[in-house]
Amino acid sequence: MKNDYVLIIGQIPYKTNEKDGMVQRELAIDNLICDYKRIYIENIVPDFYFLKFPKKYFKNKVYNYKNKLKQLKTNKVKLLPYINKKRLFELCKNAKMIYIHSIYSINKLNQDNILTKFKDKIIIDIHGCAVEELGLYNIDQSMINKFQQIEAEYFNSVNTLIAVTQNMIDFYKRKYPDIKTNFILLPIFNKNNYRKESSNKKLNIIYSGGTQKWQNIDLMIQAIKSLHSSYEITICTPDVEIFKQELREHIETITIKNVPSNELYKEYQRADLGFVLRDNIDVNRVACPTKLIDYIQFGIIPIIKHPEIGDFEDLGYKYISLDDILHKKLPDKEQLKYMRENNYKVIEKLNNQHYYGIESLKNLLKRS
Repeated sequence: MKNDYVLIIGQIPYKTNEKDGMVQRELAIDNLICDYKRIYIENIVPDFYFLKFPKKYFKNKVYNYKNKLKQLKTNKVKLLPYINKKRLFELCKNAKMIYIHSIYSINKLNQDNILTKFKDKIIIDIHGCAVEELGLYNIDQSMINKFQQIEAEYFNSVNTLIAVTQNMIDFYKRKYPDIKTNFILLPIFNKNNYRKESSNKKLNIIYSGGTQKWQNIDLMIQAIKSLHSSYEITICTPDVEIFKQELREHIETITIKNVPSNELYKEYQRADLGFVLRDNIDVNRVACPTKLIDYIQFGIIPIIKHPEIGDFEDLGYKYISLDDILHKKLPDKEQLKYMRENNYKVIEKLNNQHYYGIESLKNLLKRS
């Protein structure tokens, strides 16, 4: 099996993590390269680790999930959740290309000779600004410094870096002015042809997501308390109890529920406006939130705190500011229709970026 497979280092997709943003992108990339054999690895562990668990444990843990997760193209896939350093080196040596999902996965390698020996066939899917993201949390500075060192060493050495936005590419070119690494711009999203029709019903505001720090949940909760009497409010979240507790005084007028990923489109079809309250920081300026793409595709006008989210402002998306909606400065029916139509054109531009990114990635694999 020498040089006929792509070695993928990241999180192995399971039913239990399929909603995770990183895993969703892994599945999307997997779909693009499914013509190749793929080997997924997740954890590199010492040899003695294998003495703790019999082979039956690994077989049950992985291959049962492999059969259940229909999104993963399993016809040419091998899943290895735990391998030792020697096996990792062999897999890297014989791989056609090595595709690493984010520097969080690089940190797991803990093996310097991977970079020195195989840098010419390493592709890193950046996903997001991991170093800057760590700085948002109460994390020891030594850990942040470690990730900064990993990022600098790998980003300046590998074959290709894959970015979700042009702003992400520009960010890293400013951060590393002498960088010579090849970049590929590849936004990932699920396409649909839905077109929302205007109606005279009470406007529905949706929030779809969790309670992560960058979602500005406290700010959104306060906004919902001010808006719930004038709008229908729907919250689709895995953190149902947290929202119910925070909005307990208004629970009769707000819908809060956990919706499976494959059912979210029904909620999006009913919604008119959607919360995407991101701060104006590097992590958000380089991002390409799947939620924002989904909103726009379904004709949902984003309610934003700051417009600088990924490439969307450069692409010309239309939005409603949180301040405007709180002060009842809402576009009329015709203006909302214009905003939706404009945002559909933004999706077309993203689709073009997506197409060219796919072609670039496939050409890279063909040449390897």
